[in-house]
Amino acid sequence: RRYFTMCLDGVIKQGLLIKNVIKDTEPPKLKKKDIIVLNNTQIETLIEQTQLIENEFMKKVVPVVIQLAIHTGMRQGEVFGLKWEDVHLNESCIYIKRSLAHVVGVGNILQEPKTKSSKRKILLMKADVEMLKKYKDWQSNEAVLLCNKYENHGLVFSNTFGNPLDTGNFVSRYFKPLLKPAGIDNSFTFHG
Repeated sequence: RRYFTMCLDGVIKQGLLIKNVIKDTEPPKLKKKDIIVLNNTQIETLIEQTQLIENEFMKKVVPVVIQLAIHTGMRQGEVFGLKWEDVHLNESCIYIKRSLAHVVGVGNILQEPKTKSSKRKILLMKADVEMLKKYKDWQSNEAVLLCNKYENHGLVFSNTFGNPLDTGNFVSRYFKPLLKPAGIDNSFTFHG
């Protein structure tokens, strides 16, 4: 509405219209969907369901992604854009410096957060520090096994070959299928 109003104001300045009728209208009220919040049992069941994932690589990645997102409140793009250089396990914290975004026609790119407040420090619980230490060791071993086929981009969560995970693929193939068996409504989103 704001942009259309500005356009019509420009047309009035050019003398093509007399009045901006948009200014006399009420904008429609946007209805926000209620956020579904999981209880502890649902969270535990969701993480347990990750062990049923058939892909052995993703069976290791998905529970760490879910637990980190739940415990930190990180957005999807922040989780998948996280690099090990931003993870300070000795200080029990993570610095959010980038986000993974999908650009149509280009693919997945790492970009700066949209706002200054998006760049922030997140404290980690002791359990998350231990989980990330074990995960990092596992990831390093996987990279060694692949030798020169592994491209090290420093990502915490990557595909088998070290490249960024496709977030849409992650949600549709690994996250959404866990919901029903965990007793969680299918409308629940990663950001929920």
